[in-house]
Amino acid sequence: MTALLGLIALAALAALIMGVIALVRPIPKLKLTTRLRAGGLIIAALVVLAGVGSAAPRPSEPASIEARVSDEAPQKTMPSALHIGQPIEIGDFRVTIMSVSERDAVGISVVREQAADGGVLVVVDYTVENISERPKTAFQLPEPRLIGPNGVVYEKDIGKTAAYAAEGEFDSKAFSDLNPGIRVRNAVVFEVSKSRFDRSIWLLGLGAGNRLRVSLQTDEHPDVANRDWGDCSAYAEGAERVICENPDLQRRDEILGAKITRHEQLFPDDEMAEIARLSEELFACQDRACLVAAYGRIEAATAAWPTR
Repeated sequence: MTALLGLIALAALAALIMGVIALVRPIPKLKLTTRLRAGGLIIAALVVLAGVGSAAPRPSEPASIEARVSDEAPQKTMPSALHIGQPIEIGDFRVTIMSVSERDAVGISVVREQAADGGVLVVVDYTVENISERPKTAFQLPEPRLIGPNGVVYEKDIGKTAAYAAEGEFDSKAFSDLNPGIRVRNAVVFEVSKSRFDRSIWLLGLGAGNRLRVSLQTDEHPDVANRDWGDCSAYAEGAERVICENPDLQRRDEILGAKITRHEQLFPDDEMAEIARLSEELFACQDRACLVAAYGRIEAATAAWPTR
């Protein structure tokens, strides 16, 4: 089964590469002479790759007493002590939920997915770090799940997750190992009812039996001042304009601002030269992809800083 999935994944990867090439330079022999056909090939390849990742067997985590008790207990009685931006250790990995945003569509150009009528796309950006002493396969990496107020667990939407990945802001491992000490960015997209989704009662689940719960409420993250960005058209084109237009970037900006303020209070003599340099790079950005990468660098540099 694993070998078959590997062959399918390699074929899909080859198709993805041909589709990208065809967008720039048509390939008449393969009948990839239009952007539409090339875009269709890319979408199909991304969907297949996402499907292979979902179908591949994942090693189960040790079923500890805590996990067994959590599995048997009613889902709605679980505590939600964890918050967005907090590093969470799960076995051999350290996971940090960087942001949770709501969007009507994901993807770019021909690789674009729209939310269904009455639905909303819940985009979860997170990082995974291998904190063990051995390489880990892509299929072993932990992945968040969305949990409704009645305890129902929602799996990611494979097609929309693949479309979001096409925005090109992630460095997750599709086939190669995640080596010790390496940290990568990833994301999953869920499609749920817009009228039912409520950050105050929905949660993210991690670990065996989803025993670790992460609150989606903004005020669950300590010391974060929610800035009123106002009318985004008031900002000139540039970093602040892009941040204003993207709630997930606003959230990351607020969390980082709180961490830096807290660090200044605890270590007033720290000049934070590296953070100052990275901040200059961030505010030189002109688009979302650049800002996401810049925030990632600052988040990595401040990962060990306290948030409370």
